[in-house]
Amino acid sequence: MPPSLFIVAVLIAFGVALFFLWWVRRIEVNHREPWTAVLLAFLVGAVVTVILGAFLESLLLIPLQNFVMDFLPIDVRLIGFLGAVFVAPVAEESMKALGILTMRSRIREVEDGIVYGAAVGLGFAATENVLYFASAISTGGAIAFAGTAVIRSLTSTLLHLGATGLSGYGFGLYYGHCRGKPRWGIYVFAAMVFHGFFNLLASLQLFSGMFLEQITLGLTALLLAVILVWSLFAWLQNKLKYLDRMSPTEIPEC
Repeated sequence: MPPSLFIVAVLIAFGVALFFLWWVRRIEVNHREPWTAVLLAFLVGAVVTVILGAFLESLLLIPLQNFVMDFLPIDVRLIGFLGAVFVAPVAEESMKALGILTMRSRIREVEDGIVYGAAVGLGFAATENVLYFASAISTGGAIAFAGTAVIRSLTSTLLHLGATGLSGYGFGLYYGHCRGKPRWGIYVFAAMVFHGFFNLLASLQLFSGMFLEQITLGLTALLLAVILVWSLFAWLQNKLKYLDRMSPTEIPEC
């Protein structure tokens, strides 16, 4: 792998993630969170949650592989599909939720949870994208890297921002407004479901047959994935703007 191309991959992965982090942070006008705290959350997502998520995912994949080998026809594609749709969302979103909890002392308003959730998710996305970019460079060179960079910057980066931002909203409701009513688990579960559905779309192409069918299914799934992640991103932006401009007494009851 050319070192210069790998450096470009790192710069793109972290540059895109930090751009979206700047975008999210600037939406909050009143009591905006300091860059030091937001970047710390980003770092937690980029390092700690990636390591813990990979470890937990590897542990959860063992019983899944045993089940598939014992009761179902052995198919590597099936193991990969089930791992992506069920195991990865549970492992990654639960560990990113722990990442948000490291910032719980900073969550004083509901919208703070969204900001720190997005920061953790974007940190995770940056590191994950580096790994995918490096794999694309190794297997397909600059052209494969360019395609992977565009697609993942528009989809997977927003996936982690949106899913972990959703978990952050749940923690924001608890720590910033509804302490005593721990409903954050509902939002973490929703993040897992959202992540799983995204991975389902990304994995459908594994089971397509003819080349034309692969192209058609792949483009359709990509379009749906883009709509999915950008819709959640828009919802979080609107929620952040709405909460930021409200007084605490105006926030709906828990």
